[in-house]
This record gives sequence, C-alpha cells and structure tokens, in this order.
Amino acid sequence: MSMTENCYEIVNSSANCIKLELKSSKVMLTKEQINEIKKYGFNDPEDNCFTLARDAALAAVVIADSNAVLLDKNHGIGGVWEEFPEIPQDQSDITVQPDIALNILNYIKSTLDNGYPVLVGVNVGVASEINDGVTDHFLVMIGYEKNNMGEIVRFFGLDNASSTVPKVEFQVDDNSKMYKPILRGQDRTGVRYIDSQLYVVTQVRVWKQIKPMTNKGVWGRW
Repeated sequence: MSMTENCYEIVNSSANCIKLELKSSKVMLTKEQINEIKKYGFNDPEDNCFTLARDAALAAVVIADSNAVLLDKNHGIGGVWEEFPEIPQDQSDITVQPDIALNILNYIKSTLDNGYPVLVGVNVGVASEINDGVTDHFLVMIGYEKNNMGEIVRFFGLDNASSTVPKVEFQVDDNSKMYKPILRGQDRTGVRYIDSQLYVVTQVRVWKQIKPMTNKGVWGRW
C-alpha cells in the first residue's frame, strides 16, 4: 500500500475558524519499501543500472504484494519519441508522442497507487553504446505529487547511478513528457554526475497484475 501526504495552507482565519485549502498531495511508497530500494546502488564496476533497478523493484514490491510478477523485456510501454530512420547522436530535443507519454504516465500513477515500485527507462540526451533504442538508463519511481486541481506535476525516483541512491524529481510538461532537468550549480557529494544529466522517461516495464489504460505504445501481451 502506498502512502498519501497532503499539504494544506491557511486561506482565511478568525478567532473561531481556520479555513484550510489543499495545496498539494503526494503518493509515495512506504518507508520500508524506499529503504529496500536504496540498498541497490552502484558500488561495483560490474553493476549495471537495469539489474540494479529490477532487483530493487522486486525486493520492494514483496512488501506490498508477495505474488507480484514483473514481466520480461518483451512486455512494456514505450516509444515516446517520434520516428527516425536512424537513432540520432543528439537526442536532447526529440519530440514526444503525447498519447504514448500519457499512457506511460498513467501506468506509473496506477502502479504507485497500488503500492508497487515502477521500473522505468530514461534517455540522457546522447546516443549510448549500452542503450535500448533511446533508453540509456533505468531507475525506480517511488511516488508522485498532485496540485490542488488534481494534476500530476512531479514524479519521484531513486537513482542507482550513485551508491547513495539519491532521490531525483521528474517534472511533467503539457504533453505528459516526464523529465529531470539538468541541475546547474548543484554540488551534492557523490551525485554530481546525476545532477548534470537530462533524464527523459522513455519506457516503463510492467507488472502482470497491473494493466495499462490504453494500448498506445504497449508491446507484448498480459
């Protein structure tokens, strides 16, 4: 089960009454799940991000559902980029397909609402020898934030690219593109590499128990 945190602000008050207005709300995995995911950071040259993210998700999900099954690489949702005859070297400004991006966003939300961690792939803006199409890196999503209108404005992930497994925040634009901007001027010990990268969510791996809302960008069958 995930946890919901509500943030209120005082909009009017008097001697007898205080009126509160919901400013934002967060849905997060439990602290026990988050602590489990944080055990899977990059500590050895033989480590790879997909294995770390997958194993972290599997370790955390059993706290919510011991019968959860993460489907293999032949199942997922992705392809948020426009079509190119060849994968470009510069991937910093590739157009997102809104319908596929929205399906990914809704799947991540639904999965977190059920208390499951989410294994996502991201692009870092340049072609890579270790990539899966335009996916260069994998990490685990652990929560999201909504504004007072119920719109998702931010997702939270834990990034295994550092041994400290820091939290990273993904913004959401009008096309449902989820991205972590480059954080300039940051000096977080052990996290400088992560802060210097632009992350854009390109795919999500799926759980057998949770179905996507549409078939946009879906590959494989449940």
